[in-house]
Amino acid sequence: MITQLLIAPIIFISFLLSLALVDRQNRDYTAQRAVPTSRLGRLWRLVASPWYDIKEYRYPKESDASAGQAASSETRAWRGMHRRMAKVEVIEAFEQRGKVVVVMVVLVAAVVCGVLKASWALYGSFYHS
Repeated sequence: MITQLLIAPIIFISFLLSLALVDRQNRDYTAQRAVPTSRLGRLWRLVASPWYDIKEYRYPKESDASAGQAASSETRAWRGMHRRMAKVEVIEAFEQRGKVVVVMVVLVAAVVCGVLKASWALYGSFYHS
C-alpha cells in the first residue's frame, strides 16, 4: 500500500515529463522543417519563437458548403492521422520513461545531499561556535 502511494506519482510524473519531452522533440523537428525564406518571416520567427506556437497540422475548412462530402472525408483523414501520431508519441514516451525516472532519482538524490550538507554545516556552525 505504501509503495503504491510512493511509486504511482513517480511513474505518473515520469510519464508526463517523457511525453512533454517527446512532444518538444517533435515540435522542434517540425519547426526546423518550416524554415522561413523571407526576411520578415525570419524576423517573425526570431521575435515570436518564445511564445508563438507553430501549428503542426491544420484542419481543412469544415464550413465550406461547396466541398461538402470531400471536406468531411478530409477532416476524418486528418483526425485519423492525429490519432496515429498520438499513439506513436505515447509509445515513445513509454520508451523514454525509464531514462526520465533515472534522471528524476539522480536529481532528488542531489537535492537531498545538498540539503543534508547545508543542514550539517548549519548544525556545526550553530553548536560548535
